[in-house]
Amino acid sequence: MTATIYLVRHGQTTANYAQIVQGWQDSELTPAGIAVADGDGDALRQVPFAAAYASDLIRAVETAKHILAKNEYLSEDQLIIRQELREVSFGTNQGAYGPAMQELLNSYAQSGAYPYETPRDELAAYINSIAHYDPKRMAEDFQTFSQRIIRAMTEIAEAHDMKDDTILVVSHGMMIRTLYTVLFPRQEAYKSVQNGAVSRLSYHRGKWQSQSYNEKLTDLPMDPSWF
Repeated sequence: MTATIYLVRHGQTTANYAQIVQGWQDSELTPAGIAVADGDGDALRQVPFAAAYASDLIRAVETAKHILAKNEYLSEDQLIIRQELREVSFGTNQGAYGPAMQELLNSYAQSGAYPYETPRDELAAYINSIAHYDPKRMAEDFQTFSQRIIRAMTEIAEAHDMKDDTILVVSHGMMIRTLYTVLFPRQEAYKSVQNGAVSRLSYHRGKWQSQSYNEKLTDLPMDPSWF
């Protein structure tokens, strides 16, 4: 028996469109984001979901509801909200202009302050750089963030492992990228997850396996930004 998880990034938001850093800050889905969520729902219509989970941020909840509205096995009112599935907290950097923040992070991460040799080290350097530039120290560092999301995903998987369940989880781009970077290390860095893309993984008796990453389910354009 194995728990199979369809891990979906939320649809495009107004902040994504404006290239604004979100983190725990929220914004509504754009019409394009709604269309992608509906398209995912069509593609996953016949997947026999036994349970569905979402981050408590509006963009994840609304995406999950649009998907479940099309599903033949599970309804919207059965969605379970888990705060631990949130995106990484960018602290006081939330609301910043994304490209400017990216340029700053590139400079700091490459300065040698956080030396790296592997894709995991590189991703950790970026997340730790965000924390470094938060004067209020409200942003999460890589260790805090990665431990939070792995603990949450493991709790969900263990609740469904021996039932052989298929589960929907809707979360965020950096969350998904970090989860895969830690659970499934490889030489090539994982790319930023597109809005609405699905990544499939499975769990059995303490062991995770990757089945796919950043898979596009519709022909609609998707926003690949990490913001």
